[in-house]
Amino acid sequence: MDKPENRPQSPLGENGASPAEARGYPQTESFAKDGVFDYDDSLARLGGDSQLFNEVVDIFLEDAPKLLSQASTSLAAGDSATLERAAHTLKGLSANFAAAAVVAAGYAVELLARERRLDGAAVCFPRLETELHRLEAALRDFRGQHS
Repeated sequence: MDKPENRPQSPLGENGASPAEARGYPQTESFAKDGVFDYDDSLARLGGDSQLFNEVVDIFLEDAPKLLSQASTSLAAGDSATLERAAHTLKGLSANFAAAAVVAAGYAVELLARERRLDGAAVCFPRLETELHRLEAALRDFRGQHS
């Protein structure tokens, strides 16, 4: 039998509460917009500060398109170092929102670029674009509903 500390921990708190609810932070509805991002988890990561969440959304919406363009340009130019950095940064920005699909796609591109396997990165890149656009749309939609 595994020791309690070795068992996988549920992301839900006691009684099935979300991470934010478990910490006592105010909730809107659990907003995991089509599974694109998790508001409750994001809010918990930010100490329950919804104003800070909105600021992080603004930063993301300003920076993500520039980084995606930089990644696309570097992929076309065969610049694996710049592609790796851009994918890494996109992955990190998206992790603020518990956006697992973007994080996974960003990691795949980052890793392939690090290994200088640009042919593989080119195959994975459309998924990163698609998931990033889904996240941008979901965040804009969320912001529009909660302004």
